[in-house]
Amino acid sequence: MAASVNHVREFYATDALQSFTIDDEYFPGFNFSTDAQIEDFVQSSFNTIWHSTSTCSMGLINDTDTVVDAQARVLGVSGIPIVDAAAFPLLPPRHPISTVSFAEKIASDIIGA
Repeated sequence: MAASVNHVREFYATDALQSFTIDDEYFPGFNFSTDAQIEDFVQSSFNTIWHSTSTCSMGLINDTDTVVDAQARVLGVSGIPIVDAAAFPLLPPRHPISTVSFAEKIASDIIGA
């Protein structure tokens, strides 16, 4: 990670980008200058801004990656429907909430909820 931070710093220090530079580095800031400091900062401040999906994906029964069938049933388990972003086989191209809401409507018709 330190190499990546240093590479970006070098990139922004080029003459070609000087006119785009507004202020001093904000994140992580120049107080973090050694590789060890940068690594510690990145590890302590890392988090995801992505919406996790597809952790128990819906698919065809003969697909080894399938956890949930088309009726929202967990394969090999009875009585536990999965109707949320975890069952998406692919990540939606936008925030997943509208897709989750639509999937819930369809699933409620399928499972009779």
